Amino acid sequence: MNQLNETQLMASSSLSPTNEQSTACYDGISGLYVNITNSKIVDRESAYVIIKYKEHYLFLKNTHTDKIWLIGGAIENSETPLEALTREIEEEIGYAVNSKELQFLTVHTNFYYHQPDNYAFKAIKHIYLLNVTELFNIDFHDQDFYPPKWYSLESIKTENTVQVDFILELISKRD
Repeated sequence: MNQLNETQLMASSSLSPTNEQSTACYDGISGLYVNITNSKIVDRESAYVIIKYKEHYLFLKNTHTDKIWLIGGAIENSETPLEALTREIEEEIGYAVNSKELQFLTVHTNFYYHQPDNYAFKAIKHIYLLNVTELFNIDFHDQDFYPPKWYSLESIKTENTVQVDFILELISKRD
């Protein structure tokens, strides 16, 4: 397995030693890029939300990597991105949201390496914004994450985040 850091990453795809096309995929645990043959890359469509209350944003922090993440997850079966996101918000933080409150921001595609199984996702992420006008009770019980926390824009900059520049860019476009 060939590991690259960002400055060594010259192209998003190349040929592997077996002449099979490969793609550089981000490994969120090591922080490095790993070349994975395209046959091991699985498409994974998902929906995520940035929840904003006044000047603070609600994120989860992974217990394994200590990186903050957006709330959301995979689109299942025949769900639309909005259906998946409303389900994920309810599952992850116990908040029942009306899909009409969600503002579409963008679709973002990138590649993530999954170490335990030696394959990667082509992550197709539908990103939304939810502005809330009052704080709400959070019903949280996911062992892979610490309880959700409200972060100021300044504190996000100093946190260990997955794609902090991307998250900050999305937030700054809406503020």
